[in-house]
Amino acid sequence: MNFILTCESCEERFNEHDRQPVILPDCGHTFCEQCVGKILGSNVGMKCPNEACQTPVTKTDPGQFTKNHKILALITNTNLNRPGSTAVDPENYIYCPRHYDKPIEYFCKLCTGTVCVKCIFDEHNGHELIQIEEMASSLK
Repeated sequence: MNFILTCESCEERFNEHDRQPVILPDCGHTFCEQCVGKILGSNVGMKCPNEACQTPVTKTDPGQFTKNHKILALITNTNLNRPGSTAVDPENYIYCPRHYDKPIEYFCKLCTGTVCVKCIFDEHNGHELIQIEEMASSLK
């Protein structure tokens, strides 16, 4: 999850202030505002910093660069950047191999496997489930 919340160019974590995630309109890659500012400030070879892409940046009006609202929502909803927050950092979750954006939260006693919330509705509806923390505690 960390790679989603981090600018690929400067490797700093996105935030709601000076490192908001911004989408390059020419290729769709997302970088922080500061890195996009450096790209626009460079008159020589303005191109996407993604090494596999390198698409020329033809739009130079910052008004044409949209914020990546999905990443902003992740940051805002999990309160990752708020000092003293009691929110759990999503980097500490183990994510479902079938639903990449869903953390593993339950253990299915019938199937003897871990499941996410989406798996419960898709394949484990009606099964006996226990929260993963409870399962871990019972094994100690």
